[in-house]
Amino acid sequence: MDGETGSRDVNDITDAGASTSVMSQSFRDAFACHLYMLFSVMFMTESEAKMVKTLGNTVGGKKKSSAAKEKERKAEAAGAAMCRESCAAAMLAAAQSMGKNKSRLWRRGVADEDVVSLPCRIAYQMLESATGVLARKASSADAALGIIAATVDYNQSLLSTVVAALVDLLHSYEHMSPLVAELCSMVSEEPTNVLAVELLREIGRLDTGAYACNSSGTDTGGKASGIKNVAPFIGELAIVRPRI
Repeated sequence: MDGETGSRDVNDITDAGASTSVMSQSFRDAFACHLYMLFSVMFMTESEAKMVKTLGNTVGGKKKSSAAKEKERKAEAAGAAMCRESCAAAMLAAAQSMGKNKSRLWRRGVADEDVVSLPCRIAYQMLESATGVLARKASSADAALGIIAATVDYNQSLLSTVVAALVDLLHSYEHMSPLVAELCSMVSEEPTNVLAVELLREIGRLDTGAYACNSSGTDTGGKASGIKNVAPFIGELAIVRPRI
C-alpha cells in the first residue's frame, strides 16, 4: 500500500466521522488491515535504509562504481526517499484521524491499543535514523514527532508505553535529546504537559549508581555512555519549556 492509498483511507474516516454513529466493525477491520500493511511497508523501508547506510560506510574505500551505476543508484535513492516521505505523511494523517475521530471509530471511544500504537512503533524507528539535518529530513523525523504527539494527546492510556520507549531511545542514541525536547513542546499542555512531566519522573527513577564505570574506568556494557546520552535532555527541555 502506498502513501496515497493510506491518505484516501484516512479521508474515509473523516468523511464517515461526519455522522454521530459509530463506524461498523467491517470498516474498522478494513482500516486496521490497511494500517498494518502501511506499517509493514514502512518497517521494511526503514530497515533497508539503515542497511544501505551501513553498507555504504563499509564499502566506502572500494573502487568507485561506473557513472551508469552511480546514476542508477541515485535514481533508486530518490525513489526510496519519495516513498518514505509519502508513507510517513499517510501514517501521520492516520494517527491524527484516529485521535480526532476516536469516539466514532471505536465503541464507547475505547481505542484498540494494538492498532493505535502502530504509528508510534514505526515513528520510533524513524527517529533512530534522524542523526543530523539531512538525515532528519530523509527519515521524515518531523512527521514521526507529529505521530507521537498526536498519540499522546488523544490516547492517554498509551502514555506510559510512549514514555518508556522515549527513555530507551534517549539512553541508546546521543542525537535524541533535542528531538524528544522538541516533542515535549508539540503536545497539549492542558492542564499540564504530561509527557514532559512523566519523562522527568521516569528519568528521575534511573539508578545512576548502577551506570558508573568500574574502578579501571571501563564502561561496562555501555551503561555509563547511555546515562550520558540522557543527561542533555534536561538542558534541552529547559530551553523549550523552562516552566516545567
